[in-house]
Amino acid sequence: MVSTSSIDGWTGSKKTSIVKSIEKRLLGAPPKPLKSRITEAITRLRLQSQKLGQSIGRMEGRDKLMFDKVVKAIVSKDKGRATLYANECAEIRKVAKLIIGSQLALERALVRLETVSDLGDILVSVAPAVGVIQGIKDTIRVVVPEVSLELDQIHGMLSETVVEAGQMYDRSYSLDATEEAEKILSEANAIAEQRVRERFPEFPQSSIPTPNEPILPSFGQDL
Repeated sequence: MVSTSSIDGWTGSKKTSIVKSIEKRLLGAPPKPLKSRITEAITRLRLQSQKLGQSIGRMEGRDKLMFDKVVKAIVSKDKGRATLYANECAEIRKVAKLIIGSQLALERALVRLETVSDLGDILVSVAPAVGVIQGIKDTIRVVVPEVSLELDQIHGMLSETVVEAGQMYDRSYSLDATEEAEKILSEANAIAEQRVRERFPEFPQSSIPTPNEPILPSFGQDL
């Protein structure tokens, strides 16, 4: 059973006495209620998802420029340049896949956070989201460092939230939550592969050699 003090920690609704007001002025503001942290995390994660979408758009623009160069090189019968530009496209598409997968996984994490309505939901819904954010921020650290940095801060805030909720319920972060996070990341990776095939044109295979395999890890791995 959750105590009244735990509920106060979730909503921040406990009335502040004169003594508490003085303590606040002397010691600084108390930690934010858990519910407020979840709301803040949702807002910040939505912004990062938008930034990832913008990055994907830039990748598409760069790929189009390189793809057009591939076509022009083929028309000019310059297979050397065609192969060079095709390899550039392959690198761009590999990065695009990482970002698309990250955005998809982030949206899944957001859905979980948005379902949190009480203290008991934190260990069920927020814990897996923390694992997903961990995977995303490590994956995009090199390709979109500014988003990775912000996700690292959000990850820290949500991790503290999960720990505090676990203390209130005398429970800890479970292995099931980690497995659920890995499942979300894996599904996002599979969908990202399909999205790349849909959004980026195929190379004329009979005209140029197959582009070299990009030297980048799969989504969910540390760069």
